[in-house]
Amino acid sequence: MSSPLVSAVVPTYETDSDGTVARAVRSVAAQTYDPVELVVVDDCSPEPVADTVKDADAAGLADVTVVRHDENHGANAARNTGIEAADGEFVAFLDADDEWRPQKIERQVARYRETDESVRAVYTGIEQVGPAGETTAVSTADREGDLRKRLLLGNVVGSFSVLFVAADALGATGPLDERFPSWQDWEFYVRLSANTEFAAVAAPLVVRHNEGEQISRNYRAKAETSAPLLVEKYGPVAAEYGRLFHRRFRGHLAHELGYAALANGEYAAGRRHLLCAVALDPFQPNVYPHLLAALGGERVYEGARRLKRTLVS
Repeated sequence: MSSPLVSAVVPTYETDSDGTVARAVRSVAAQTYDPVELVVVDDCSPEPVADTVKDADAAGLADVTVVRHDENHGANAARNTGIEAADGEFVAFLDADDEWRPQKIERQVARYRETDESVRAVYTGIEQVGPAGETTAVSTADREGDLRKRLLLGNVVGSFSVLFVAADALGATGPLDERFPSWQDWEFYVRLSANTEFAAVAAPLVVRHNEGEQISRNYRAKAETSAPLLVEKYGPVAAEYGRLFHRRFRGHLAHELGYAALANGEYAAGRRHLLCAVALDPFQPNVYPHLLAALGGERVYEGARRLKRTLVS
């Protein structure tokens, strides 16, 4: 059986001190699967990353392409540019501050070959790593099949870096929505789920480096832009499953906003969102620890975070 070409799409906005895209490129070049082409989209970094990619030793890859935007347009715009430039039968995304374990693509291709034609996407587990290189959390991938209804209640797939998807499924789904400053992966997975079922490789084959400021932590962007857009796009979809499910959809979104507010130190806003979440869907077990932490304020919330990190390590 011939091995299909896989396109690794890496969007990046690299500052002078980042040095992350070279690590990402090396992890693509280290894949045990062949053939893989690399498409790096430089979203108008202060200094072009082409030389960094060249110096990262991408030998062994089928091809290496670097596309640079003349202006900064955001991560989803960079991913869309990468999709357009990709020649592979499959596309696998890799955020520039993440890296892949060497067997990631090989195992995703193998899992894909075990499935039927209803599956056009395979995802993996993920390991979260802190600034000092310590493991802060490990998530395994265990949900498979038609995930559309479950994805309306939260991102159960993970970051873009875990996704391996058939190019024809991307074409059927359409471009990534560039209006979203956050929750870009979650929104896309809901839309993608209309065109494919999902298969999983349980192992954490992606390492996510949580260093510095990340858009996923931006509460204001979520509250002011991403959440209203999600309600606009998928509120009617959730309503198709009935009034109770629509309330659960809104309740889970309020929970996500509450958690984001707490993570950004906005405890009053966190309490407001979490109380709304309970009112909409009182059967969310995970909301109550966050609500208790929010009611206790900064000392309780930070203490709970430190305890969680201690238990994980």
